[in-house]
Amino acid sequence: MLYDGWIFDAYPVFEGMRVWAILGDGRRIHFVDSWRAPFIVEGTSWGRARPLLAGVRAPLSIVPCEGADLYCEIRRPGWEVRVPPLLHGPLVKKLKRAGVVLYNADFHLVQHYHYERGHFPLAFGTFDFDSDRLINFSLKDDPWSTDFSLPPLRFLHVALSGCEFSGTVNPNHASRGGLILRHDGLTHVLEGDPAQQLETLDRRICEWDPDVLTTDWGDSYLIPHLLAWARQAGHPLSLSRDEERDVRGQKGRSFMTYGQMLYQSGAQYLFGRWHLDLKNSFYFKECGWEGLYEIARIAKIPVQRAARTTIGTSLSSMQLEVALRRGLWVPMDKAQVEDFRPASDLVVADKGGLVYEPDIGWFENIAEYDFVSMYPTLMVKHNISGELLCDKNLSFSPL
Repeated sequence: MLYDGWIFDAYPVFEGMRVWAILGDGRRIHFVDSWRAPFIVEGTSWGRARPLLAGVRAPLSIVPCEGADLYCEIRRPGWEVRVPPLLHGPLVKKLKRAGVVLYNADFHLVQHYHYERGHFPLAFGTFDFDSDRLINFSLKDDPWSTDFSLPPLRFLHVALSGCEFSGTVNPNHASRGGLILRHDGLTHVLEGDPAQQLETLDRRICEWDPDVLTTDWGDSYLIPHLLAWARQAGHPLSLSRDEERDVRGQKGRSFMTYGQMLYQSGAQYLFGRWHLDLKNSFYFKECGWEGLYEIARIAKIPVQRAARTTIGTSLSSMQLEVALRRGLWVPMDKAQVEDFRPASDLVVADKGGLVYEPDIGWFENIAEYDFVSMYPTLMVKHNISGELLCDKNLSFSPL
């Protein structure tokens, strides 16, 4: 059967990738694409890998191949191994502990799936499927299009009174009230004890069947506490559209960047439905829905994940796709570090852009310009950008 529609969600199952689609007639359907997750075993490591692969009690595809290392581009022989997606991670870890040299083995599985199939989140095209199996998807979209169409998404916002919507009160550090829902422009205040509110919430989700569940502080507080309250009340809460899958939580982390220690909240992912924490999304904060959708399309990152990543992760995803398209092998646990350099060289070389040294002295009537949001405008209107200024034969429009 052939139907036009959009790719809405995808995630690994044992048989392949389960794909959710929103069809042109408004139906939400799902099916399985029998894709196998690949990785490369370098030829010199085949002796160590072979007995471990022989012990896998699942259908494997193993074929000889040849490719070039991403960093040195020296061609070498290897073996391409394809496994059921849910076995990919455990098997890769087992091979790595045995000292097997692996390539293309630590990609995000859904992104790898999009790379190989040639489509992307929110791609529009024609689905050819039989029962619950995807036969083919014919892409009728371009990730770089600026005039792309979107499916008719249904939204439901969940918050706590006192912390709702545009408020800045973090429930992790303040008093909390009852649940508040916003749907189709109407606000619903849930009444009763926690068990009654959970029952009402579950009933509303089943009734409205939203595609996107938005929250305030949902990653760090609301979703984990809703699930805990549901367990205490003995009332299951069906947040995911896939009835066989629960919420997948990811822990927060602290990391150092540019001399600052930052904390990134964890994430709460749904299956067949998106959960987007409006307080834990860089792209939504800076670019709105349009920017989030566009970065997910061009970087081929699932929308839920794209909402919580940085531009660096998106650029890396685009680079990985180009590497695969060129037949390059990406080493596992890749890490590039700079050679040692004196601090004086670092100060001169790493200024993050063109920096004019200020004149020293006391001045009056000084104007300050904030260029944070003006760089794209300057590039578009005045043809100013780094790759052009480095060529003396190119000219640019004066300011």
